[in-house]
Amino acid sequence: MLGALSALGAFALASSPGCGTDAHGIETCRQIERARCGAALPCGIVPNEEKCEIYYRDHCLHGLAAGVAPDQAYVDVCVSTMEKLGACVKRLGAGASTKECEVEAYSAPLACDAVQFPERTSACSFLSTTPPPAGGGGEGGASGGSG
Repeated sequence: MLGALSALGAFALASSPGCGTDAHGIETCRQIERARCGAALPCGIVPNEEKCEIYYRDHCLHGLAAGVAPDQAYVDVCVSTMEKLGACVKRLGAGASTKECEVEAYSAPLACDAVQFPERTSACSFLSTTPPPAGGGGEGGASGGSG
């Protein structure tokens, strides 16, 4: 039990401190975390997808760390990327690279790294309060991107 809680804690998307009611992006956070929980299971990051989803349903009450809810189109691309990574890991194993999974990522060479740190992918970079490195570090090239 303690191990499962530790895994969930390590898997945490950066949260805002405090318990104020000014949280932004609660549902956005939940959508992304549901996708991450599904992708984290084959990576071995979490032992139970349902418990992960329950944890983040409440954890997301803090909102997004960036403090702003992005347009739904960006959220959809991020969620789709997490689902793509999960499917790729199921197919190729936890050692699959982001390049093999055709996901553009910064400092996340493995698909499971990108699941654990989604802000390191182009699709989910809006989750970070720090901009991605100049010139990208992209591997794999995403298709159908927005400009």
